[in-house]
Amino acid sequence: MPGQATVMLAAGLPWAVFVSSLAAGYAYPSYSLVESFSEEVASRFSGLDPFSLALLIFINNLSTAALVYVLSMLYVLPGMLLIAFNGYLIGSVVSYALEVEGLSPKIVIAALAPHGVVEIPAFLAASSGGIYYLLRAKGVKERLVKGLSLMIMVAILLAVAALIEAFITPLVVEAVGG
Repeated sequence: MPGQATVMLAAGLPWAVFVSSLAAGYAYPSYSLVESFSEEVASRFSGLDPFSLALLIFINNLSTAALVYVLSMLYVLPGMLLIAFNGYLIGSVVSYALEVEGLSPKIVIAALAPHGVVEIPAFLAASSGGIYYLLRAKGVKERLVKGLSLMIMVAILLAVAALIEAFITPLVVEAVGG
């Protein structure tokens, strides 16, 4: 039974933190955060061909997922804060897109869902794995070694998400009228 409780805690905590922070970001958005985030994204990603864009997105997301894993594995709270920040940012972006930009809900969903359904679970899996190995593995070295196969899976998911974001998401947004 202790193993089952460990799995439930490790899997449930990141999801609960993400969903609650997503709701908080939507209900109490920070539009200044969204605007500065948008400027940063535009300066780093604009003008890139889709292959370069996918590669840059992948590298950025993989480094963030690795940080989430390590922080969750070592201390839990910093990993949860990173998950919470990302959930809050996404919630704020959705609120901004709907309320300030006046985009339709179907455009917002089209812009986030194609890659988000792969990308978000990958981040949460990295966090869940970090918490699980913190509770079940002996020592940092064992946690890192055991987490390697998890991080390979996360990397594959993030590569797929980056390709979807660079190649498919723009087509979906265009198809729904964006």
